[in-house]
Amino acid sequence: MAPSVVLFTAIMVTTPYPGKSIRGKRLFNIQLFACMLMIVAAYLMFRQRPEWVLAMISGAVFLLYAAIVLPKELEKEKEQK
Repeated sequence: MAPSVVLFTAIMVTTPYPGKSIRGKRLFNIQLFACMLMIVAAYLMFRQRPEWVLAMISGAVFLLYAAIVLPKELEKEKEQK
């Protein structure tokens, strides 16, 4: 899990948000925050701490929310042009 989370986070960081809207940028930042939570969860899992579950669930919920709403925001931004 740890290598995939680190790879996914690296891809997210190197691929900036293509739009200009404030809401889209906020959603992109939420995705980055979710990635950081998943990195923390992987670290806590290696340390055999039970809090890793909470960090992973929180990151997954934030990532799911952003993954659903961000494409809609990009489409809305393209329609305005």
